[in-house]
Amino acid sequence: MTAGYRWPVRPDTVATGQIAFSYQRLAWLGVPEDSLASFSEEFRAGTAARKEVLGDLGTDDPGHWIPPRWAAPMCASG
Repeated sequence: MTAGYRWPVRPDTVATGQIAFSYQRLAWLGVPEDSLASFSEEFRAGTAARKEVLGDLGTDDPGHWIPPRWAAPMCASG
């Protein structure tokens, strides 16, 4: 979530939200293979696989990341 602030075009709006999906999660959700293939190789590889390019080294290495709650297998019922 971003910090809530009033939008100039919608002064009645106080909060905003954001959502993002990884390639792996899109595949898990059943996005068709031809659609998945349209993403760049960098997106398909994921951030952990590109740690050197992104500078995620040392204490920023993906091995130190705390897995998000959604990293566990998901089920459609909840």
